Amino acid sequence: MTKKIQIYGLTTSGKIKTIILEVKGDKLISTWGQLDGKMQTQPTTCLPTNEGRANERNGNEQAIFEFDATVKKKCEQGYVTDPKLLTAGTSTRNAEVELNNLPESFCPSKPISKCPQKVEDDPNTYAQRKLNGNCLILSKNGGEIVNSRTMKNLTPYLKDLPFIKAKLSQMKKGQMINNEVRFIYKNGKESTAMAGGLVRTQDAVEVMQKYKEGMKLGTFELWTFDILFHNNKFVGNLEYLNLKDYNDQNTRYGIIHKQFDFVPEIITDWKQYVRYENGTPKQVGIAEKENWEGFVLRVPGKSAVTYTLNGKADRAGAYKFKYMKEGDFIVTAIEYGKGKFEEVYAVFSLAQIKDGEQIDCGNAGPGTLTFEELKEYTTELNSGKMRLPFVVEIEFRDWQEDSFKLEHPVIQRIRWDKTPEECIYEG
Repeated sequence: MTKKIQIYGLTTSGKIKTIILEVKGDKLISTWGQLDGKMQTQPTTCLPTNEGRANERNGNEQAIFEFDATVKKKCEQGYVTDPKLLTAGTSTRNAEVELNNLPESFCPSKPISKCPQKVEDDPNTYAQRKLNGNCLILSKNGGEIVNSRTMKNLTPYLKDLPFIKAKLSQMKKGQMINNEVRFIYKNGKESTAMAGGLVRTQDAVEVMQKYKEGMKLGTFELWTFDILFHNNKFVGNLEYLNLKDYNDQNTRYGIIHKQFDFVPEIITDWKQYVRYENGTPKQVGIAEKENWEGFVLRVPGKSAVTYTLNGKADRAGAYKFKYMKEGDFIVTAIEYGKGKFEEVYAVFSLAQIKDGEQIDCGNAGPGTLTFEELKEYTTELNSGKMRLPFVVEIEFRDWQEDSFKLEHPVIQRIRWDKTPEECIYEG
C-alpha cells in the first residue's frame, strides 16, 4: 500500500515551509524545505514490529503507521494541507488569545541561545540558575493538561505522577505555567537521563514504574520558571520581575513566587560565580562545586514572552548564559563503537540547518551517555521504537576554524522534546 501527502507550515520569519511524506513498500520517504526553495529528502526503512503479537506489523504496515503518526504530530504543530490556510502571524506580544480557546498551533517562546555582550555587561541584568532538565507546560482550566515544550499532549502518561499532581493542585483555574523536570540523586548530582527517560515514555504503566525506580535512587522535582496564562488571559507581556518587590502581583515572577514551591531564586550578583580565562567563562565557588550549567539572564523592561501560532517556538524574553558553548544537533547517522562499545551505537554523525540546508558538523562519541543508556537506545533503534533523525544536546569548546565541525564535542543528553527542524546553526 502506498500513501502520500504534502503539508505546509510557517517558519518564525513568516515564510512557508513544506513537508512531503510518502510510503513506498517498507520505506517512509520524507522531503522537506521552504516552499519553492531547495528541498532535502531522507528515506527510512521501516522494520517489522511486534512479531507474534496481536498488533504485529510488517514493514509496509509499520511505514503506514509512522506516516499517520507523523502527519498527526505535524498537524498538531500547526501544519495544514492547504497553504492558503496559513494566515496566522508569527510572534506576538499581545494578550488576545485565551486559555479556554487556545489554537492547537499555539507555542510559547524559549530563551535566546546566544547571550549578547551588552546583556552580560548591563548592571541591571539579573539571573536564575539554569536547571538542566526537561520542559513541561501545565494548564488548568476545564481540565488539567500536561504538555511538552512544543505543546504535545502528555497528559495520559504523566498526569498521575505525584510531583506533577502536587503542582497541578497548587494551580488556579485559568493558569498555564512553564516548568522544568529535574532528577536529583541522593548524592546531590543531577541526571538528565532520568528526567528525560520519564518524560519521553508514552505508556502510563511504564512511566509509573520508572518513577518508582527513580525514587529509590533520588527524587524528581518540578520547578516553575514562568507563567503564561493567569485568569485565562495571556500574561507574557507583563514584566517578569519587580526587583524591589518579588511578590508584586503585576509581574509574572510575583505570581509564581507567591503561589508555588520550587521556583528558582533571583540572583542579582550572578557575576560572582563567573571568572574569565581568555574570554571563556569558568565556574567559581558554589557554581563550580555543584557543577552549575549556567544562568538564565533577564533585563528589566525586556522580559516579555512571545508565542507563535505556527507550532514552532520563537526565542524571546530571556537569554542563556552557559559556561560551555552548547547547541542542539541533528543525529543523521549512527555507528557501533569500538572496544567496550562495540555492541552499542556510540558514534553519532551530527548536523545543523543553515540557510535551509543541512550542514555536516562532524562526529561525536557517547559523551555523558552511560553504557546502560547506549544499550537501551541501541535496542530501541534496532527495533524501530526509536528512529533517526533525532536531536542531541552538545557541549563543545568551539567551532573548528574554516569549518562547521566542532572542537571537543561532548553529548550531554538526547533531546526528546526537540525536532530536527529546530537545530539551527548559530555559530
